[in-house]
Amino acid sequence: MTTERIEQLENYLKVGLVENYEELAKKLNKHSFIWHKAKKKADSYSKLIKLFDNKPNSLSEDILNTYKENFPSSYDVFTTDIALFLSLSKAKSSLGSLLIKIDDSRKNLLSHYKEHIGYDEEKKCQDIPCPLCGDIKPTGQALLNEYEEQSKFFSEQLGDNDKSLKIVTEKLITGLIVPSITKMRNYLSKYQDYLNFDLTNVNNHKNLEKSDFQSMMKIRTWLESNIGDCTHFIDKKLLEVNENYHEKKELLITFINSHKKQLSNEPLKEYLQLKQDLKTLGLVSRIQPRSAPLAKLGRIA
Repeated sequence: MTTERIEQLENYLKVGLVENYEELAKKLNKHSFIWHKAKKKADSYSKLIKLFDNKPNSLSEDILNTYKENFPSSYDVFTTDIALFLSLSKAKSSLGSLLIKIDDSRKNLLSHYKEHIGYDEEKKCQDIPCPLCGDIKPTGQALLNEYEEQSKFFSEQLGDNDKSLKIVTEKLITGLIVPSITKMRNYLSKYQDYLNFDLTNVNNHKNLEKSDFQSMMKIRTWLESNIGDCTHFIDKKLLEVNENYHEKKELLITFINSHKKQLSNEPLKEYLQLKQDLKTLGLVSRIQPRSAPLAKLGRIA
């Protein structure tokens, strides 16, 4: 057991809590399916968050289609606004398109600028360089006021359709995009440990062949019958991977060896005496020597 069944003992440490091979395969497949599904969602969320962080005030049909795929319920709430956005986007004038794009770029730049300088209430009272022209403004509020004036100027240059497009774009960003971004950030934060979980490592240790699992079960049965409770050595969860199975295995082997019993040579002497008596009587013994009392040696022919 402790010298020729090492692999089976290691497998016992890894999956000894599982009752049958079907259960093992089913649980591993289930965990793999759920993990890959969550990882796919997380990857999609990360791309959307990065896109939003780069251009928080921009919107396109492709972006909306991605939100439709990931947040269908939220998307359906804004179907009328989305239809209007798509219609106005196709009908926008060249000048209007340029003005909206310039204004969006200015908004995105200001968003990044605030984040870069750590803009807060205190910064409002300090000299702030304009991110657009580089001029020093006496206060942060003066910078924002000038920005608002320029934004108003750009808005006044837009035609009616372009103004409507600007309004519906801001509505979709505020009502659909921003809340969805919050949900995605919360999801990535909540399941960070699970998403970083090394499923490959689990499969490498726990995903046994059926024959290997059956051999392990024989060892488990023997341990339960001859040694007793060894469950304190095994992994308590299927997704748990021990950092040092070699050390655990050595502890288990030590525990098994502690149950060895020293047998007396007396039964062997009794056997030899019996064999000599049978020989004297001209009889043949069909029994083999065993380390057991003479009364349990078996039948004599």
